[in-house]
Amino acid sequence: MLNIIKNFIAILKIEIEDLQADLELLISENQRKKDAGKITDYVYLENDALYRHELQATRTFQQILNNLDYQQFNQLTDVIDYLRNAFREGGYVRAINICIERKLNKVARYVSGKVGN
Repeated sequence: MLNIIKNFIAILKIEIEDLQADLELLISENQRKKDAGKITDYVYLENDALYRHELQATRTFQQILNNLDYQQFNQLTDVIDYLRNAFREGGYVRAINICIERKLNKVARYVSGKVGN
């Protein structure tokens, strides 16, 4: 089980890095749209604030992962519950909580061999 937990953490870190890259792309695209006059300053600022908030949330989650001593857990579900609770305490917007939750579930299914379910 320890190997499954270790793999879960390693893969989840990659998934979070991918999510961060997506958010950085959204920030750049938002700037491009503003510069091209396709969105108003108001819309730009609203989007920018949201994307940066979500990016900070992923960085917080990444810190939680980096500080996690996975050897203290016996079951993958215990790790997932710990990560959920630790992250929810950050008070981030619901949208990023949903993204993180999807990543947790996706990686858990993968390391458990339940990819198709």
